[in-house]
Amino acid sequence: MTPRIYIVEDEIINALALKMELQQKGFEVCGMATHSAAAVAGVLQNRPDLLLIDINLGAGPNGIETARLIREQLPLPIIFMTGYGDREILQRAAALGPLACLTKPIDVSLLLEFLQGLTPEI
Repeated sequence: MTPRIYIVEDEIINALALKMELQQKGFEVCGMATHSAAAVAGVLQNRPDLLLIDINLGAGPNGIETARLIREQLPLPIIFMTGYGDREILQRAAALGPLACLTKPIDVSLLLEFLQGLTPEI
């Protein structure tokens, strides 16, 4: 079974490129959001198998807080994306027990390799 992935990324061009790459490799992207409120609502409505979320979502709650809000209502695996290597941010993200924390720009081949390795477990 192919996991259903929900993407949360405030840079729409990056989100669309990631969606296209994932779909071309046979993964289903069941939704996308650019900010926290839309992400929480979209994830709860679509019930994905995996959340792929950027840590920096611009104004409003960041990706870590958004993932925490989602996990309070729906436990699901998370992969964080970040353009920042700040130790404090990475520690806060790690506290949620993500499957991974990938540095941006995302190496799509690495992400795909990782997702394909997880497919039987999700």
